[in-house]
Amino acid sequence: MVLRAKTPAAPAAPAPVATAPGGFETDASPATKTQEAAARVEATTAIARAQATSVVVSGPMKAILADLQGALPAVDFGVLPRLTGSNGNVLDSDKKPMGTWIKLKLISWDKQFVVSPGDDSDEAKALVRYSRDGVTIDETGEDVKQYLDKLRTTDGYDDASVKEYCELIGILEAAEKANDAVGQMVQVSLSPQSRKGFEAYRLQRSVLVKMGRATQEGSEDLKITTELKTFGANTFTLLKIAADIPAA
Repeated sequence: MVLRAKTPAAPAAPAPVATAPGGFETDASPATKTQEAAARVEATTAIARAQATSVVVSGPMKAILADLQGALPAVDFGVLPRLTGSNGNVLDSDKKPMGTWIKLKLISWDKQFVVSPGDDSDEAKALVRYSRDGVTIDETGEDVKQYLDKLRTTDGYDDASVKEYCELIGILEAAEKANDAVGQMVQVSLSPQSRKGFEAYRLQRSVLVKMGRATQEGSEDLKITTELKTFGANTFTLLKIAADIPAA
């Protein structure tokens, strides 16, 4: 396995990002569409620059935090305070800025698939559906592929798509700005691009544990920071995941 370093882009001025019901970014927002293109460019750049910093690890490797996937039953929207990233800040469930970082003791995490018409109208928002497994729609039991086909062919939404998000559930240990949610159990919603950062953290941490440079203990202590990313004329917010390492 080869681990490659990435170089973060420089921060840019914040810009609002449209959200769908439940706090997810919509496919219709320019920022969401360009996030995917930006991620592809960043990945290509990282591959080109990784030659001098590659590390090879052989043999079986245990995936960090795999035991926490689905550790808690699925939580419906609105049960827990939901934190999201927007305009360079972490926002609480009332859209109040919590600053550029939070600390989370992870208890459970899982995937969340969102089937969206790809349009920002009120009519289209009413057609957004959610799936925990990417196969069956939670609300109706309908097949995800069949519903997506219906959106495209019957309802006329050519940009309809399925996006994979990630939900983190844990105890909010701290935030840059004072907030009543500190000390409570919260839910952190990761967009498709922020989800990739969570996967990268798990991979990197797994390699470090395998090499003896880190311990599995403490891997659930996360520091989540915001990063403004710019692609073309659009700016969007990523939530970056790292181990919360106490200062020496």
